Amino acid sequence: MIVIADSGSTKTDWLFINKHQRICIETPGIELFLQNSENASKILTDCFLKQDFNSVFEVFFYGSNFEQSTINESVHHILSNLFNRAEIHIENEILGAARSLLGHEKGIACILDTAADSGYYDGQTIAKKIPALGFLLGEGGSRSHLGMLFLKDYCDYEVPGDIKVLFEDELNIDMNEVFRSVFKGEYPLHYLSGLSEFLEKHRNHCYVRNLIKRNFSDFFVSNIKQYNGLQQHKVNFVGSVAYHYSELLEEVAIEKGIPLGKIIEKPMDGLELFHTK
Repeated sequence: MIVIADSGSTKTDWLFINKHQRICIETPGIELFLQNSENASKILTDCFLKQDFNSVFEVFFYGSNFEQSTINESVHHILSNLFNRAEIHIENEILGAARSLLGHEKGIACILDTAADSGYYDGQTIAKKIPALGFLLGEGGSRSHLGMLFLKDYCDYEVPGDIKVLFEDELNIDMNEVFRSVFKGEYPLHYLSGLSEFLEKHRNHCYVRNLIKRNFSDFFVSNIKQYNGLQQHKVNFVGSVAYHYSELLEEVAIEKGIPLGKIIEKPMDGLELFHTK
């Protein structure tokens, strides 16, 4: 049996596969692994209660921030204790996105979700990568950047009156609390990303559609346009932002002259194909 895991900040999707079964399990995300390892191991063991760990011979775990050796070592330790007969492979989520979208073909793979990332994939590895700046420096394309664009417009009195009233009424806005959450809160990324739920609800409003397109435009300009000499390759996307706003993503790509490839919501199906064929 092999195990494939796709881990975001808040949840991890696990797939247990052999010739006779395919089992999907959802657990807490990468933040769980950054707590103490004993707690993480216990939670995962409880979630995997009916699984035969001894039958697992290989684990492929994809997550964010695995350039940081301390995170890599912590996750590897937890997984090795759980799957003590398995070979453990821990990779960055952008490689997982590339394998899911492209298999062994060359191209540019992007993630547009809570955060945003991209990389040029040569069919084997991520051969070139534009650094992800993070939400504080303007990570275009992500949910957090969309929330930041909206808040800036709100503070600059650029939000149309009808959307402003809806925003204040539906979210019971207190700007002191907003600033505390963004600048001093424990999880500002999640707070900013949460604002996209309001925008999703009103996505057909002209202002909101243009805001979403601005978000994508920022990503193309600051990120994709930097892949000099690789513009002949199609740009492929995975993530809920790319998937749910695919028609607006396509509009901006056409305006920028960028060739689009696949747009999918989650990488797991492609990863299953990559690791089992």
